[in-house]
Amino acid sequence: VVRMHRATLLEFERARAMLEHLIHRPGCNTIAAAWLAKWHVLRVVQGWSLDSSSDAQLALDYVARSLDDDSRDALALSIGGLVHAYLRKDLATAGQLYDQAIEANPSEPLAWLFSATRLAYLGQGQDAELSGDQALRLSPIDPLKYFFDSLVATAALANANWDRSIALSHRSLKANRTHASTWRTLAIAMVMSNRMDEARSAVQRLLA
Repeated sequence: VVRMHRATLLEFERARAMLEHLIHRPGCNTIAAAWLAKWHVLRVVQGWSLDSSSDAQLALDYVARSLDDDSRDALALSIGGLVHAYLRKDLATAGQLYDQAIEANPSEPLAWLFSATRLAYLGQGQDAELSGDQALRLSPIDPLKYFFDSLVATAALANANWDRSIALSHRSLKANRTHASTWRTLAIAMVMSNRMDEARSAVQRLLA
């Protein structure tokens, strides 16, 4: 899981091979399928997908596979919502899955984190930031902290909290400078703060 979030192509492909090995092991197959679904989402996010529609369908297939054994698995439900929100642009279905995930396990940080981004997409900035803060509270020393910071920066952006969005983006980039969406969030927050030269610099880093 850490390898697939490092955002270097070699590590990313290695993560897929490891998860595909684990998916055939009893006791590992459900959680491995859930993370493989997220692997396909990240493949699109990072611009490495040759066919985003195919990746979306594979992600949904893995979500369905992870829910075969336990339809109340909060991690699988959370990632299923992410697939619908980010790849299918179906925010209604995503919201239903996030609600089911939180009902199944109110302590699942990814359910709150992904729900925050969905609320941000809908322009519900205050609720988005509150959900993001709940995710941070639930996993304060997460090994994927940069990912949490990046998505909560998006929630802060939707709440017109420009300074916090910039601060979270910088903190995220300090841990992982290759996560593309963080640069997008930072550039927008810089523009909204009228820090145009810094915004241009962020866009150049995104393009690079």
